[in-house]
Amino acid sequence: MPRKKKKATPKKKPIIRNMVEPDAISIGDVCYFVGGDNSIRMGEVLQLFLEDNTGPAIQVRCVVNGSCHAVPVRLTAWDQKSLKGKKWDIKADLTRYDDNE
Repeated sequence: MPRKKKKATPKKKPIIRNMVEPDAISIGDVCYFVGGDNSIRMGEVLQLFLEDNTGPAIQVRCVVNGSCHAVPVRLTAWDQKSLKGKKWDIKADLTRYDDNE
């Protein structure tokens, strides 16, 4: 029987992430971000929160529907391909605290 030829597996190109740095962004810039529903959106930066307790964050207005989002800087990028596979991992603390105790 003749031998089967081995198929060469194509080499995958490494993904070069073009992420936003906290010191390189300013108000009015347009960038891509991961929304609360883990979808990739584009928006304009409205405010910077560099001293946030969960890490640097920005407030972004979505270009499509005009909604405002507060997003950590690590979930923002200058191009859409860099955010592929990124998801929110911060869970909201929804416990109610009583001031009288």
